[in-house]
Amino acid sequence: MTRLASNVMMRKHRSSDHRIGRTLRLSVACASVLACLALCGCKSKQSGISPRAVSSSAAPEGRFAPLETVALVLPDRPLLLSLAWSGDSSDAPTTFDARTDAGRTIALPVRRLIVRRIEGDPTRAARFARWRWAAEPFEWVEAGESAGGSSESVPHFLVLEDPASWPGSGLHVGTTRISLIPIEPDAEEPPCAPLPAGWGFDAPESSAPIDAVRRALWRRHVNPDAPAAAEADNTLPALLARQTAGRWCAALRDLRLIDPALGLEIERLLIRTAWDGPTRFAAWPAAPEQLAELEATLLARAIDRPGDEPWAMRLRSWAARQVESAAWIEQDAGGETHLALANLAAQRQEARLNFTDRPREVTRLDLAPRSIARRVLDRPPQSPSQRLAVAVANEVYALPLLDAQVVVLPPGRTFSIPWRHWTLDAWLAGQPPPINDGRATIVRVQRSPERGHWEIIVTCALDRAFERAVEGEGVADPLRDLAHWRELAGHESITLLLGPHEHPIVAATIRPDGSMRDWARSNLLRDEDVRVAQREGRWTAVVALPEALVSEGVLEIGALRMHEGEDAVDCFPWPALPWRCDPGRLRLDLSRWEALPRPPAEPPASAPGTDE
Repeated sequence: MTRLASNVMMRKHRSSDHRIGRTLRLSVACASVLACLALCGCKSKQSGISPRAVSSSAAPEGRFAPLETVALVLPDRPLLLSLAWSGDSSDAPTTFDARTDAGRTIALPVRRLIVRRIEGDPTRAARFARWRWAAEPFEWVEAGESAGGSSESVPHFLVLEDPASWPGSGLHVGTTRISLIPIEPDAEEPPCAPLPAGWGFDAPESSAPIDAVRRALWRRHVNPDAPAAAEADNTLPALLARQTAGRWCAALRDLRLIDPALGLEIERLLIRTAWDGPTRFAAWPAAPEQLAELEATLLARAIDRPGDEPWAMRLRSWAARQVESAAWIEQDAGGETHLALANLAAQRQEARLNFTDRPREVTRLDLAPRSIARRVLDRPPQSPSQRLAVAVANEVYALPLLDAQVVVLPPGRTFSIPWRHWTLDAWLAGQPPPINDGRATIVRVQRSPERGHWEIIVTCALDRAFERAVEGEGVADPLRDLAHWRELAGHESITLLLGPHEHPIVAATIRPDGSMRDWARSNLLRDEDVRVAQREGRWTAVVALPEALVSEGVLEIGALRMHEGEDAVDCFPWPALPWRCDPGRLRLDLSRWEALPRPPAEPPASAPGTDE
C-alpha cells in the first residue's frame, strides 16, 4: 500500500491527541446538560461543566440525582434543572416532589429530552446535513415526539414554570439543595428561534443549545431582520434554547459594559464566518471543551462573583487562544503541491512557506482577512522526511506530503480510503475525522489477469444493519433524476474521479444495484465497463478503464464513498471541503508494469551421455 500521511494538518502549539469521536459529540452550550449526557452514558467529548455543578455517580436505582447545585434564574421564563435518573428511562416518573427552604413540598413536572442521531433514513440524513460542516447530525427532541433515529442519551429536566415566585432562594431535590440565583436579562436580547430554511454552510442551524446562542448573536450582528421560523414555544428543546441563550446573552451584556471591545470580539468569534470564493462558511470555535470553558467562565460572574478585571482577563485569555488560521494540502501529485490557507482574522496576515529540506527558499503570501487563498508550489525532488512548513503569525504547521508518483507493479496496488470530509471542529484542530471502520473501502488498481486491460476494483464493507443497501429493491435508475453526484449524500455509492484535480475526465458514481453515471459526460466509461457483485457484508465494483485514460502510462485517481443512511462522505487521497467535493488525486505510474524482474528459467536438462 502506498504511504499516506497520518496527519493532514498539524499545528505545533495545539495538542496532537485531538480525537474525533465516532459516537455522540454534542455541542456544549448548557454545561449541566452535558454533565447529564455524560452520566447517561453519552460519549461526547467535553472537559468541563458549569461552576459548582455536581459530578456525582448515579443515584441508587430508580432515583433522581440533580446535576447542579447552582441555577441562574431568568425572570418570566421557566427554569430547567437537569437530573440524572439511575434506572430505566421508561420507568422515570413524570412528576417529582421538591421541597422549599421552609420545608414545603411541591410536585414539579419532569420532562425528558432525547438526543438522537439522524440515520437510517437517507432523505432526512442528506437534508439535515448537506455534507455537514458546522453541525453534527443530531436532533434534540422531547420524549414522545416522532421517532426517526437512534436515541443516544436521555436527560431529564425538572421544570419550574414560575421560579420567581418560588418561596426562598433554594430548592431541595432529595438531599441536595440547589441555590436559585436571579440574574438580570439582556434587555436587547435578540430571538434565538430557528433561522429561515435555506441556509448553507455559514449559519447555526442545529437544535443544540449552543446554536441558539449563535442565532441570537447572528441576529444582533449579521441580520437583525432575519425572520424566525415557526416553533412551538413550549417544547423542551425550545425552552432549553431560550434558557441557554438568555444566560449567555446576560453574561455577554455584562462583559460589554466592562470591556466593550472584548465583549464584541467574543460575540463575533462565536459567529465568525469566512469566504472560499463565493461560498461563505462557518469558522467559529467548535471544540466542545473550548465552549464548555467559555460558558463556565462567562457564568462564573453571576455564581462565584469574581472581580471585574480577573473575570475579563480569563475571557481575554480564552479569546487569545482561538486559532486564526488553517493550512492544509488539497492536491499533491507529480511535481506540484496545491496548498490551501485560511486567514480567519479580521485583518490581513502574511504566510511564510518552505519545503523542510530547503529552509532558505521561503515563499511569502499575503492573506486577505476572513478568506481562503490557494497556491500551487513547484515541488522539489522528495526526500523521505520532506514536509511543507507553513507559518501564519504565531501558528506553525508541518504538512506531510504523499509520494509524488506511485508505481504500480504486479500483482497490483491496493489503497484504503482513509478520511472523512472536513468538518469545522476537525478542520480547526488539524485532524480530519477517521472513517467508520465498519464501512471501510478498499481500492485496487491492476491489469486484469483475464482480459489484460487496466481495471479498478472497489470493495465496500457494510455494517450489518445496512446490508439491505445492496439489494436495490424497486430502483430502476437511482441516478437518473439527480442534478449532480453530490446529491447522493445519504445513499450507498462509490464515486471515482479520474483525471486532473478539480477537472476530472471521468466522474463516475456506481451504486450497489449496478447502475452507473458519469457526471463528466465524457462518454469514455460505458455501462458494460462496470460489473457489480454483492456478498454478505460487502459489495464490489469492477471498473474496466478505457484505453484513453491510461494510454500515456499515468492514472490520476480520487474517490468518494457515500453511505446509506449517513451524511458523512469518505475521501481519498485527501479530505475534501464539503462545498468543493474534490479530494485531490493520487498519481499512479502504470508504465513499469512489465518491469518487475522475473525468475530465471530453469536450465534445460542435459542429454544422456553428455558432459555437464
